[in-house]
Amino acid sequence: MEMRFRGLMPAGIEKMFVREDLRQVMAEFGTYTAHPFEGGHDYTKELIPLLRDTDVALTAWSSPRLPLEILQDKPRRLKYVCNITGGMRGSIPREYIEAGILVTNWGDGPMWYLAEGNLTLILACTREMPRLRRHMLEQPTWLYKFASPASTLRRKTLGFVGFGAIGRLLLGLIAPSFEVKSIVYDPYAKDLPAGVARCQTLEELFDKADIVTLQCGLTDETTGMIGRALLDRLKPYSIFINTSRGKVVKEKELIEFLKARPDVFAGLDVFEEEPIPKDSPLLQMDNVICYPHSICELGDVMYADSSKYAAANLRAFCTGQPVVAQISAEKYNRMT
Repeated sequence: MEMRFRGLMPAGIEKMFVREDLRQVMAEFGTYTAHPFEGGHDYTKELIPLLRDTDVALTAWSSPRLPLEILQDKPRRLKYVCNITGGMRGSIPREYIEAGILVTNWGDGPMWYLAEGNLTLILACTREMPRLRRHMLEQPTWLYKFASPASTLRRKTLGFVGFGAIGRLLLGLIAPSFEVKSIVYDPYAKDLPAGVARCQTLEELFDKADIVTLQCGLTDETTGMIGRALLDRLKPYSIFINTSRGKVVKEKELIEFLKARPDVFAGLDVFEEEPIPKDSPLLQMDNVICYPHSICELGDVMYADSSKYAAANLRAFCTGQPVVAQISAEKYNRMT
């Protein structure tokens, strides 16, 4: 029996990520049908019969939530959900993994771009770019005087809240060139690289770091984890970076803190409400850089890489070889 592949994602997302290399693999082993479902709607009635006639479902950003009813089927044809992008908690229930359905995502594929985006924010905040831009527009004087007595990343202490693949790659980009010291708060991280110190508490990390970068997922444990009490512990002229998830931080308290501490710069790619409201004070503050949740958005380069990653996993699955970036129930719980 030939394999039946189904793409369950908006048409625009499907066009970006399902490239020719991925289509060729599916054509080699079976047939592929794209179903342009939009996220945010209940497609249970439409999805149940489709999934009962599917070996491999392809999902991505904005895919609809897969129905639990399919898990009751015995025998069950659906064996594999290949999530071409990263986060999946909105579309793939944890019960699919518990039921023995193979689930993968893009793994470490986009991590370089995420790390590069984080480094961009860190350097831009280090050099006070938002305030410098305003200075050039107003030009009260030609010369600009940095607020920080040491507006350089060199020899600073970099603190990671969460130290997974992105954090490790970010450290690799920074450490050899900038001679930074690195500290980590992550109860789940094992085998820290040589020279990286572990903090036992968030308080310890916020006390010691010159730059705090959030790399953790959004879970019950991390929701609202960063508030005013921690932020107030930041050193003078510190930098605070959040490219994880907006709800990890109590945004109202962050705004109050940044207003009270103009010496601290923040680089933010994520917010409690997205898109961020146009009247948010964060958009007006000259010690804040805001990205529209697109810090790793590199267009065609990233989309093509993700398609190749998924194609390799599909070929491995169809030929009985091990896949990469398999999502376990434990890993799912810590994902964004």
